[in-house]
Amino acid sequence: TLSEAMNHLEQTISQLIEQPLAAKGIELIQVRVVDGQKRKTLQILLDNPATGAITLDECALASQTISALLDVEDVVQGAFNLE
Repeated sequence: TLSEAMNHLEQTISQLIEQPLAAKGIELIQVRVVDGQKRKTLQILLDNPATGAITLDECALASQTISALLDVEDVVQGAFNLE
């Protein structure tokens, strides 16, 4: 089913990005995939466990890291938005 496929995709993305983010001091809290009309939206919730908050610079670093990993591994079929 579509729900099972989305859950599998969320788990795959989580496994792919969790350790590289942790190596940068960023904790992965949740990955959610929303299937839009034209493209999927990946909603990724992050935290910095050392400070209890994540900065804009850390968000930018995480975004670059996640985008690079998703591009190389080609986990998401088609175009997507990263939030």
